[in-house]
Amino acid sequence: MAVSLKILTGARAGQVLVIDSDKFLIGREADCHFRSESNLVSRHHCVIKTDEFASRIRDLGSRNGTFVNGKQIHGEVVLADGDNVLVGDTTLQIVLHADAAPSSDQPPMTQSVDTNIDTGATAVIPVPSQPTGSPQPPPSQPPVSDASPGQSPPPTPAELLQQHLQKRETPPS
Repeated sequence: MAVSLKILTGARAGQVLVIDSDKFLIGREADCHFRSESNLVSRHHCVIKTDEFASRIRDLGSRNGTFVNGKQIHGEVVLADGDNVLVGDTTLQIVLHADAAPSSDQPPMTQSVDTNIDTGATAVIPVPSQPTGSPQPPPSQPPVSDASPGQSPPPTPAELLQQHLQKRETPPS
């Protein structure tokens, strides 16, 4: 099973990381495969483990927690295609592939490789090839909301993090 992380928010929004090892460490420390400079991210924040059957994420005792689809995780959680993972102020979308070959409906990709000098771990970052000529603007469509009529939309990752931090600062009654 191949796994990619599409970065939705944060300093590297828009990038896609291909996980090419069975263990992918996220945090601020130099030995992490995905490093963040945010103080909201712990040195060793969480790890994604992948085998031929599933991908799982585990929080490593981080100060601000790891969230999957808006819910803080405890222990190991199996990831599904399209799950959103919040680590600090960065939202990552999980993209699962049954095999490592890209589907034919994907645009051609070039690859950028980010190697951690200390551990030798690499993250392959596919980058869509730019077509010749001027880039086409995205089609104008109204935003899609998961909320039913009369309900407010789900909270943003930033709102979830703020709620979590407020709960930690509130002393118990």
